Amino acid sequence: MLIERNAFIVSFFGVLAGIILGTELMYSLLPGVLMSPQSSFSVCLLNESYAVYYLYPKRCIACEINIPPSCDGCHGFYDEQALSAVSSDLGVPLFFVVSEAVSDASLMIMADGRALLGSAKSKLMISQAVCAATGVKESCGVYSDYLSTVSSCFEDFGFESSALIYHHGGGCVHCSEMEESVRELMGLTYEGSPYSVVWLSEDDESEKEVLQECVGSILELRYIPQVICPANVKTHVGAMDLSQLRDFADECIEASELTS
Repeated sequence: MLIERNAFIVSFFGVLAGIILGTELMYSLLPGVLMSPQSSFSVCLLNESYAVYYLYPKRCIACEINIPPSCDGCHGFYDEQALSAVSSDLGVPLFFVVSEAVSDASLMIMADGRALLGSAKSKLMISQAVCAATGVKESCGVYSDYLSTVSSCFEDFGFESSALIYHHGGGCVHCSEMEESVRELMGLTYEGSPYSVVWLSEDDESEKEVLQECVGSILELRYIPQVICPANVKTHVGAMDLSQLRDFADECIEASELTS
């Protein structure tokens, strides 16, 4: 997900592209084009404006014969055939690249003279990144549909889209650290209204069902503590201090106002 503070933005994108793409196996999703490791090529921007590369971890290539932990998460990534369908839905050519430079599925977008690198673990993340970087109508439409579906799901359970979803669990040291920040946030206000936080525990089956139904197919829920914003479907895994959490909450409220 290309979140501004976490995005890896490189102005000299040609160097980055050479490092990631120059020595890796690259398959074009465009009909009739296949680049092999022996082929030499220069990086070009499609339509003279942007190019999008799906970086597939090389560690995942032989997962039919390998066992965890070397293949952790690999079966959830897109292969070439599945990525072709995503490419069609988003209205953007996505180049499949096997790379040693990433450990998880990642997206590299070259646009406006810079390279942006972000997570590509789900179609949601890919559509969000492509929409933000290129403004392609189809990609933005897919992302908008995700936002609407997730927000509506949480609202069906009685939770506002501006409320933070706090995913936690017992026996989690980092959850205990995070709880103090969450409780402090709930004692503060945003433009006169208290911050709203919905606590959903990993230890409660009914609360787990809410998470699975609303975001289980598009977000990674194996790790806690985790904060989720229904309005923009952004998430943060790991403890945050009060300042970081409040910034995340403010962004969530602003996103809900834009979509309301």
